[in-house]
Amino acid sequence: MKALGVSLIVIWLGLSAAAAQSLAPFKDNLFGYPAVLENSQGGAFLRLDYRVERDIDERDKIRGAKVKGYFVSMRGRKGQQDLSLNVGNRRIEYARTGQVRGARWIVVYLHGRGGDRSQGISDYNFGGNFNRLKNLAVRNNGLYVAPSITDFGEQGARDVAALISHYANQAPGAKLVLACGSMGGQICWQYLKGQVAVPRLSGVLMLATYADSGFLGSAYVSQNARPLPVVFGHGTLDGAFAWEKTRALFESIKAARPDYPVRMRLFNTGKHGTPIRMIDWRQELNWIFSKS
Repeated sequence: MKALGVSLIVIWLGLSAAAAQSLAPFKDNLFGYPAVLENSQGGAFLRLDYRVERDIDERDKIRGAKVKGYFVSMRGRKGQQDLSLNVGNRRIEYARTGQVRGARWIVVYLHGRGGDRSQGISDYNFGGNFNRLKNLAVRNNGLYVAPSITDFGEQGARDVAALISHYANQAPGAKLVLACGSMGGQICWQYLKGQVAVPRLSGVLMLATYADSGFLGSAYVSQNARPLPVVFGHGTLDGAFAWEKTRALFESIKAARPDYPVRMRLFNTGKHGTPIRMIDWRQELNWIFSKS
């Protein structure tokens, strides 16, 4: 207990980059990754044994719409609110849960085309995986924010950046992570390539989105700058964006900077929404925190 207390003090004061924020276990036995089918780059690339029969049919009470109750804890709804933020003449609708002032970490989830904030705040959809993320926030002094995106171009990126700034200013010591689903990745690539400014990032999860080779020319990769940890999640049967292009980008980043903190989690036979259902939030966030 004494060692744990010392670690928490170090994290709180931010005195050591090596003493990273670490999220406590929560339903790891239900949300941990399935068996590994392929492992390369020292574990940076994993092909995982995703199966519809086990990971959807046995997990959901209503297939694809409502997970079984034991995957969910309503503690993750503590402090949950639907809110809006006015930025100039624009209004950003969003939901949030967790700690606001003094949060130690912040995750912002950006949905894809046709979605809204209800996707990222849902307790029962996507196998309960967002409920787990909400619980990780509530139980670990974190903040989770899910905005509704109405524009995936530059204006949308500026809207999201304003929302991020709003909360980053209230938690100046927080590690800030973006989770970008499908076309939400279009906004994240604008930040990663330096096209739109955003408050300091600690890491990005790119889930079932497209590969943008322009990232290789960014300051993060091509210059001797602080690298930004990136996690790619994809399914081998994704009908929207080819996983092969994402793996090629992953390999290109590693070739350009072998020590670059980048990971790829490939779900064998997984479709477009599979990484959002199956990403292990706790494992990947802890890895990002340890590298940022």
